[in-house]
Amino acid sequence: CSSDLKNDTLFMQKKTGAPVILFAETPNIFFRTADTRGRKIFVKNEMGEMLMLDRRNGNDLVWKRIK
Repeated sequence: CSSDLKNDTLFMQKKTGAPVILFAETPNIFFRTADTRGRKIFVKNEMGEMLMLDRRNGNDLVWKRIK
């Protein structure tokens, strides 16, 4: 899973799937209209790297940006 910013719009893409727009709920919490169960939360770790937490039904998955 990766995220990308194009023309002030944030997209998320899983492997070879089509990019999906992420909509802002707060400055660091985003959601997809097709997924009502979860939120994408962007935070910095102790090393200053940006991580994306995928909160699904109260459980967090951690994604690392690879680009």
